[in-house]
Parts: sequence; C-alpha cells; structure tokens
Amino acid sequence: MQYADRLGASIQDCAVIDDSEEVCSTFARLGGTPLHVTTERATDAILDGLLQKH
Repeated sequence: MQYADRLGASIQDCAVIDDSEEVCSTFARLGGTPLHVTTERATDAILDGLLQKH
C-alpha cells in the first residue's frame, strides 16, 4: 500500500509478482492483482503474459 500511495496509484490498478501464497492472498484481500510464482509458472512466464496483453 505504501508504494501505491506514494505513486498516487489505486491498489486496484496494482499487481504483485511473488512466490509467497501469504503475500498473494494479502494483496488480493487489499484489492490488488496477485501473480503467484510457482514451479509451474515462473516469473518470466508471468511477465511474458503481461507483455502480450499490451
């Protein structure tokens, strides 16, 4: 939240990429979009997917 606030962004417009289920769950409860890194879904695959959307 502090980074979103500092940048004047709404948490609903923010995403977090993390391998922690707890971090992802907390971020989702706050209204953001969690992108959970797993052994099946690596960070580079998540970033590639984001780039393909834009």
